Amino acid sequence: MLDVEIGNEVVLLANVGGEIHAIGAWCPHQGTALALGTLRENALSCWAHLWRFDVRTGDAIWPPMARVVPGYRLRVYPVRVEGDNVLVSTLRSLKKRPDS
Repeated sequence: MLDVEIGNEVVLLANVGGEIHAIGAWCPHQGTALALGTLRENALSCWAHLWRFDVRTGDAIWPPMARVVPGYRLRVYPVRVEGDNVLVSTLRSLKKRPDS
C-alpha cells in the first residue's frame, strides 16, 4: 500500500491481485491513517481499532454495524494504469438527480 497526495487529497493505493485500487486514506471511524494498517487480499484493516474495509468497493466489512450506519464507507477513486503510471481521478462525478 502507498498513500499519495493528489491536490488537496490523500489517497491510498492498494494492489489486489495485480489490480490497483484507490481509496480514501483516512479511517471514517476515527480518522486514523489507513496506510498504517494491513492488507490481506481485498480486506484493509485499520491499525487503530481493527475496522476492516473492502478496498475494491470501500464498503465496511467489520464491524457488522458499520455496514448499515451511514458514513462508514471509504471513498473509492477511479484508477487507470498506463504503463508504469497510475492515474487517479479525484473529480466527483456529477450525476443527474432522477427527479430533475
